[in-house]
Amino acid sequence: MSKSAQIVKILEVKKHPNADSLDLVKVLGWQCVAKLGEFKEGEIVVYIEIDTQLKERPEFEFLRNKNFRVRSIRLRGELSQGLILPLSVLPTGEYHESDDVSELVGASHYEKPIPACLAGQAKGGFPTSLISKTDEERIQNYPALIEYFKGREVYVSVKINGASGSFIKKSADPSVPNDTGEIFVCSRNLNLKDTENNTHWKILRKYDLLDKMPEGYAIQYECYGEGIQGNDLGIKGQDIAVFNVKNLLTGQYLSYDDFKIFCDSLKIPMVPIYYLGIFKWETVEEMLSEADTVKYPNGKDGEGLVWRLRKNETCHKFPNYISVKTVSNKYLIKHGE
Repeated sequence: MSKSAQIVKILEVKKHPNADSLDLVKVLGWQCVAKLGEFKEGEIVVYIEIDTQLKERPEFEFLRNKNFRVRSIRLRGELSQGLILPLSVLPTGEYHESDDVSELVGASHYEKPIPACLAGQAKGGFPTSLISKTDEERIQNYPALIEYFKGREVYVSVKINGASGSFIKKSADPSVPNDTGEIFVCSRNLNLKDTENNTHWKILRKYDLLDKMPEGYAIQYECYGEGIQGNDLGIKGQDIAVFNVKNLLTGQYLSYDDFKIFCDSLKIPMVPIYYLGIFKWETVEEMLSEADTVKYPNGKDGEGLVWRLRKNETCHKFPNYISVKTVSNKYLIKHGE
């Protein structure tokens, strides 16, 4: 999961082209607008990412009219994403680059309100022992991945603006008497009871997945449509787009080709594929510009793209599979995010 607030080094400071009293400051793959001369190149600072909810503190009083939420904005024509603060906002101590200081500054990931049709009644917490919660990292936090992707086959999918869900069909454990397996139907954070009006359960029944999906697998999907995050795609009713399949017996997530075969065999919709082939982008800025071009079938601007290797690989920062998102800056500004 990304760090809402972390220790970073300032990579570049340059004069704002349209304001005498402002600088443009670069950290990781992000650009922020700051007061002229407030920061210098090479300085170690606290960076607070967009889509962060802050607690009320004197340092954040200027965000009160934004309900203390950090969003993308344009200042005098230049994009500013996140907050840069001096180390003095932290308790006295020793800090190093990439340290997570979210708790120390009162920063947490902003959670969009869950629509009533998806909230349901909680049966228990999300079963993280079986599958991880969904949370794609932003490319701006891992700009070095550009070099890793180069020359490799990737698949790029359209990011659907909705609410994530997980359906887990656990196999029976032969070592446990009378264990007949178990199913979990989950929102982002909870295992949900089977209630008549819950959209997760309705859609799983629509595709007959309670019976058809083999034991020992889990799928994760974006649920979208009427009553969900503004229904950007403009569809009638609700539907899902599957973006992950995990084999619970091996503990592995399926690579693209097996993922497609799995979804096709069950006749369940995958996330729309935007590009499949050799990675051809040179910079983070090019990847973000690509995200700005995405359109949904109804002509509305898309939220962005998700980038993965065609054949799954892992590393210490991505223990399940290497995956990053590019959320369209045009979309973020338009929607106040």
